[in-house]
Amino acid sequence: MDVKFPTVLPPNPQLKALLVFHKSDNICEVVTEACHRQQLDVTVARTKEGALETLSSTSEEFYHLIIIDARSTKHLDAEYIARSIRHTNGHHFTTIIAVVKRVSLKRMRY
Repeated sequence: MDVKFPTVLPPNPQLKALLVFHKSDNICEVVTEACHRQQLDVTVARTKEGALETLSSTSEEFYHLIIIDARSTKHLDAEYIARSIRHTNGHHFTTIIAVVKRVSLKRMRY
């Protein structure tokens, strides 16, 4: 007599991404579209206060990917946001990506 066990798969949670961009420009749209293509649930925050409020309001769920616009320090303080995320419960190991300006090699000095 053959005994067959059913295939048990772990639940496949919806992956979530938080995008922190101060304005909706081409980069924000491309990143949003890339996240949608990878079937991530995308939330966009426009301010650092909005980003931190979004993180604190979802205490039982957490974001798997956070992308912060660090091209302009005038609008968003990316380093402050990243440090605050690291101190938020449940986000110690979240992947954080900062979008920065492209610097030409001629301007770089070693």
